[in-house]
Amino acid sequence: ASQPQGRQPKAAFDMKMLDKVLTDEVQLVKDAAQFSTQCSSCSADGQSRMVLIDIPHFKEVVLMSFVCDACGNRSNEIKTGGVIPPQATRLTLKCLSRSDLTRDVLKSDTAGISIPELELELQPGTLGGKFTTVEGLLTNVQDQLTETMAYMYGDSSDEATRNRFVSFMVEMGKVVSGEVPFTLVLEDPLSNSFIEKHGDPDPNLQIELFDRTHEQNDDLGLNDSKTEGYQEDH
Repeated sequence: ASQPQGRQPKAAFDMKMLDKVLTDEVQLVKDAAQFSTQCSSCSADGQSRMVLIDIPHFKEVVLMSFVCDACGNRSNEIKTGGVIPPQATRLTLKCLSRSDLTRDVLKSDTAGISIPELELELQPGTLGGKFTTVEGLLTNVQDQLTETMAYMYGDSSDEATRNRFVSFMVEMGKVVSGEVPFTLVLEDPLSNSFIEKHGDPDPNLQIELFDRTHEQNDDLGLNDSKTEGYQEDH
């Protein structure tokens, strides 16, 4: 997808991203649906929008967004469907320039995030599903870490802990702004995540398929739903 000049980072899928979806940058499968929904925060009527799109070279996904004008509450959700794939996927992107920050990213709610250079690893489920850019995803990670650390430690943390956190966030800021090269890894046991390619082949993007572990299958409830050999066992 071409990247417009002056594109702003997006911390998550939002109305602007949905507006982009409704342009010719991606293939629209079904027209966007808009309907009133009661806000969970203030009970006023807000607006929900939902659209099914086909991400090129990937799959169909449902994008949903809710906005309440009365209290400002916003929420978003990404849903992928289809048959559960036999293998998991690991996407490894070497971000060497600011152009890599503009890549579109679909991070499903089952994908984990890691940045080896920062020794940062976020477990699957963290941040939920996001349709954004690399820069937007990193900004969202940065905001989440700031909120989490403030909640966990607050004013009660010792000076050494605060200094370590401040130093880490300085390095995180350099990553978000593209000042230093880094590696972004998305590992998705359901293979529902996507990073936009810059060229084909793309030397900076590695896509690996691997077998899920028994623990991953257990977390996803796949061990309980095994049907292979059912006839023989019964």
